[in-house]
Parts: sequence; structure tokens; C-alpha cells
Amino acid sequence: ADLTTLVRQLRSRNPQVRHNAATAVQSRPTTDLLSGAWDWDGDPEFQQYCREMKPLLGELCALTRHSDGEVRQTAVRLIADMRKEASCAIHELQEIVLNEREDPLIRLVALSAMFAVTPETTPVMPRILSAMDSIGAVVTGSEAGASDAGLDASLLPISIGMTGFYLAIELTGSGHTMVEVPHLMTVASGKYRPETRALSLFVLAGLGPEAQDAVPQLWPLLDDRSEYVRLAAANAIFEITQDSSLADPVARRLKLDLRQRVTFVEEVVARF
Repeated sequence: ADLTTLVRQLRSRNPQVRHNAATAVQSRPTTDLLSGAWDWDGDPEFQQYCREMKPLLGELCALTRHSDGEVRQTAVRLIADMRKEASCAIHELQEIVLNEREDPLIRLVALSAMFAVTPETTPVMPRILSAMDSIGAVVTGSEAGASDAGLDASLLPISIGMTGFYLAIELTGSGHTMVEVPHLMTVASGKYRPETRALSLFVLAGLGPEAQDAVPQLWPLLDDRSEYVRLAAANAIFEITQDSSLADPVARRLKLDLRQRVTFVEEVVARF
């Protein structure tokens, strides 16, 4: 069946019909794993795909809210393959990314799609982080949010770090890295919840040397009022520079006592 027929079948009330359609869509040759540097506008197959899918974009956006997770994921992948031609679907994609009840895999697919549909000159991460901050998303790690969700608040630093790591993985392959770095620093230094700022720093850390331009702005954050932010900034400095010789200056800036400083330096040297 052609894609138009398969998209219509995704709306079927019959679960088997939906499953077969989703399987057929996802088994087709796809371009969504190619890097952002690909010449999409010059690719005749991509142009043909967009001509075929543009009239169905409204249906695909509606399908991102379908009760069937397989249908939601399939719709998101089809949207991602349209690249910037589907930029109007950004709100639906963001809704999935921020939905803490959504399947984590589908959230990651939607995050990847957000990068795909957004021009490389336009940052995506500030939009996501600002939205997380405004709703107090548990994935970002507020202690109050964690308590409300029945989570152990002591695990929040790990949760923030892991979330930042996965966001960095998606960002690295998106072609957006250079435009995102200064905006991530703006969030890290801005008037956001400490957990949101720390998450931004963990994303920068996950980018490694690609975020080198941010290093001078990380040092002042070692004096921040929030321990989350201070430790995340220190981690980012080492992950980006890979320079263990900075361990003692960072430890002193963190105002660690002698015993803490010795342990800190030993751990950094062992890692880097």
C-alpha cells in the first residue's frame, strides 16, 4: 500500500490493521537517520516524499495523540522524515517530549523529530528546557515534583545527569550543536530552577569538546548558590576539556576543605 493508504489505516479501530500499517511504514527505506548536513532540498526522493505527505500532515499531528503507542511513534517518525517541511508540528512533538506518562522511547523519538523539523539555525533545547522548567517536570528533577510522583529525591542528581546525557546524544547527531551551545549556557546562567540549570549543564557536558566555547562561562557557576548547579558546572568543565590539571583549581573554587579537595582531585585524575 502507498503511504497515504497506510496513514489512513493507522486510524483504524482494528488493532491488527493499525499494527500492520505501522509495521509497513517503519519497514520502508527511511532517511531519518541521516545527518543534518544532508542536502535535503536537492534530494528528489525527499521532495517526492514531502509532496506525498504534506496533505496528510494534519492527520499525522492528530495521530501523535492516538491511544495506541505504536501509532503515535509511527506518526512521529513520518513527521521527522519531512524535516523542516513539518515545522508546524513542533507543538505536537514538544507535547510528547514533555509528557512524563509517555513511553520513554517515544519521547526520545519525538525529541529527535524536534531537531529534524527545526532549521539548524534555530535552537531547540531552550524551548524544551524552558517548558520543563515552567511545568516543573519530574524528568528535570525538582524535589517537590519528585515527592509528588513518589520518587526518592536523593536520586534526582542521577536522574538529571541521565536526562542530560540522553538529550546530548540526540543533540550531537542533529546538526544543531553549534547553535545550541550558547543558548544552553543562557539557560544554565538564567533565572530558572536550579534543576533545570543543572540539566542544561549536563547536556553541555555530554557534548564534550564540541562545547569548548562554553568553558569560560562555566567557571563563575562554580560559585552558584545551588549545589546542583555548582557540581554540574564542575562536571561540565572536565567533560568538555578532558583536562585533569584543572582539578585543584576547580576544587578550590568550590571551597572544598583539604580532605574533600584531595579526594576530589584523586577522583578527577582517575577519570580524566
